[in-house]
Amino acid sequence: MNDIIHKLGQSVAKEVKIAAVKRLNPRFHGKPGLVKMSLENTDQKILILRNKHKLKTDENYKTVFIQGAKSRIERLIENNTRAILRELPQGNQFRLTGNGRIFGRKTQNNEDSEVDVPINHIDEMNCKIPVYDASRKTRKRHKSSKPFWNEELGQLWNAMRLKEKQFLSFKGRSSTRRRFREEFQH
Repeated sequence: MNDIIHKLGQSVAKEVKIAAVKRLNPRFHGKPGLVKMSLENTDQKILILRNKHKLKTDENYKTVFIQGAKSRIERLIENNTRAILRELPQGNQFRLTGNGRIFGRKTQNNEDSEVDVPINHIDEMNCKIPVYDASRKTRKRHKSSKPFWNEELGQLWNAMRLKEKQFLSFKGRSSTRRRFREEFQH
C-alpha cells in the first residue's frame, strides 16, 4: 500500500498515515480480494481521492481503483436526510449530493424560465421581420411570377405561417403551447 501512496506524489506520501489494511475474501475464484484501507482522518482520505488520477499514468498501477467508503453513521445520516426530503411537501425539488449537500433539482419549470428570455427576444424579432404575403391577390404576381408557385402552395404557406404565429405568440398553458408547436411542426 505504501508503494501506491508514494505514486500519488510526495505531498500525499508525507501527509497520509495508514491506520489499518485488510484484504477481504475474493468474490471470484482465482482473483485477489479487495483491499480495505483505513486512514487516520477524513482529510487524508480526501487527499488520496483527489490525487488518485495519477495512478492511471503508471503502467503497474493503472488497473488499481480507489474508492471512498462512507462510515455507517454517514450512510445513516444520508438515509435520514433523504427520508426527510421525501416527506416535505416540495421535497422532490431538492437532491442530496454524494458529499451530503442539498441542492435544488433542475425541474422543467426552472428550465422553461431560463429559456423564456431568449424566446421573448425571438418573438420580438419575429414581430419586426416583414412577412411576405404569398397570396395571389396582388398585381405583383404578374411582375415576379414563379412557375412552381401555385394557389395550393400559397395556401399551404399561409396556413403554415398562421400555425407558426399561433405557436410563437401563445403565452398560456404549456400543454396548449405544446399542441400548437406540434401542429406547426407537422
